[in-house]
Amino acid sequence: MAKAVTDLLETLEELGKDDLKRFKWKLKEIKVENQYNNIPWGKLETARPVDVAKELLNYYGEHYRVEVTIQVLRSIHRRDLADRLTKATQADVINLELESVTPQSPEPEETDGSNLEQESNMQQMPASFKSTVSYNPSFCTCS
Repeated sequence: MAKAVTDLLETLEELGKDDLKRFKWKLKEIKVENQYNNIPWGKLETARPVDVAKELLNYYGEHYRVEVTIQVLRSIHRRDLADRLTKATQADVINLELESVTPQSPEPEETDGSNLEQESNMQQMPASFKSTVSYNPSFCTCS
């Protein structure tokens, strides 16, 4: 999600002085979900884009802050930036989902050398037997 932070900050930095002032004004009064509070004007009034990004994280968390930012951008008629941030964050979500479902290659089993004889015998067997034969030392009753 580090890319989402970068995308959000770059979006805020693209706002001109007047747009940033309007963004902060709308941000303090926008209707947010019940479990959240608006950021007080005292924290926003002199805030630079990086400070606004930090307050968005502090007040709204990792995911909701992007949603709030997009909503505010649309309300100040910066749909271009809102759409770009939407696309960038959707791409991040898709990439994260792909990473979580990509099958990992199984790690080769390491041996401690205690059953070298069994491993040697398995290597000498025809391939058709290897999948059906298993070795269990607890069944061995050698005297």
